[in-house]
Amino acid sequence: MSHIDLASPEGWDEWVHGPEPVAPKKATAAAFAAMNDDQRWEYDEARRAWHSTPEFFETPHLVPFRRSFVRAVGSQRGQVMLKRGVGLSALGNSGKTIAIANYARNFQLEIEEHDPSLRDGLPVIFTEAVSPKEEDFYQSLARPLDVPYHGVKPGDLREVIIRALKRERTEVIVMDEGMKLYPKTAEGERSTHRMRTISNRTGVVWVVAGVALEQTGMFSGAQASSTKRRWPLFDLAPYQYGNTSNGRNDGDNVDELSDHAFWLAAIDHFERRLILHEHKSGSLVKDAEYLFGRTGGLLGSLADLIEGAAFDAIEYGAEAITRAVLDDVVLDEGATEHYDEWLADKKASARTAKGSTKADKPIGTNTRTRTPTKKVTAKRTAAKSAA
Repeated sequence: MSHIDLASPEGWDEWVHGPEPVAPKKATAAAFAAMNDDQRWEYDEARRAWHSTPEFFETPHLVPFRRSFVRAVGSQRGQVMLKRGVGLSALGNSGKTIAIANYARNFQLEIEEHDPSLRDGLPVIFTEAVSPKEEDFYQSLARPLDVPYHGVKPGDLREVIIRALKRERTEVIVMDEGMKLYPKTAEGERSTHRMRTISNRTGVVWVVAGVALEQTGMFSGAQASSTKRRWPLFDLAPYQYGNTSNGRNDGDNVDELSDHAFWLAAIDHFERRLILHEHKSGSLVKDAEYLFGRTGGLLGSLADLIEGAAFDAIEYGAEAITRAVLDDVVLDEGATEHYDEWLADKKASARTAKGSTKADKPIGTNTRTRTPTKKVTAKRTAAKSAA
């Protein structure tokens, strides 16, 4: 799948109405061995593209957010003064963007099925906040509506946007990176007023996602009452590997697995998508604790790790994701810091269990310095020899 600009009319339409990605057919062992260089390159490119295609995986604590989103949109129809909205707060690389994009797409497809004439409009627009400045706020809405904005004064642009929202029959505005609207300035506090004005005059529902929204002017401070008292806010927290209880549904009655069980299910979901010729099914699930250590329980980091390892497995001929292959993948700095702390905790726990202060054997690779342990190096050497 090529890159899709969700914040453009063409990109959003492709996201909603474009064909679903199709996994390339896995070649037989004989066909794989018989491929020439050109055939192998084409086959490998198709596999890489498939592995890098973002796939939404609904977590238990996203279910109440989805239900609240559907509830807000359903309640708002025909009731302009309700000023509904929903907030989703999460860490970076937690999967919030793909979650809100998928829920918005599903909503649009559902209402278009009942009213095909909506295909001629823009029932949903997707945008990304840039800054709290008035001109940036309105320009971020003008672009997905495909209205001209260069050289237009903010007040005039607001009126153009409101007319366009009505004309296109827009019901939902999805805004990612919402925290950018709320620095600790008066300008940021005005963002709430601008959203409220648009809701009052058009009836749209706002769905805003961002990092630590609960700490922004949207839900705290003197200007927050218009959202804090009308919008629910959901927290897309990382998984806790050792948590075997459930109850992360914020009041909605959801049948859900524990964090621990759902982490295993998430790994299995990503592993089943792999098209590798020597990979042992279930091997990643067996490495669930290590994968938690590497990623800190964030689905985005987990997807990055597995995708990167799959790329290397194809590129360097291993055709399997092993611990050694995973060790070579450098993740984001937050995940790296978590892994370093996790390794230290594991070593400390091992020393305590042994009742000794002697240094333990290395557990894995320090992902910051990328210096393999002797244990990992030996595994790699053995793997190369076997190949």
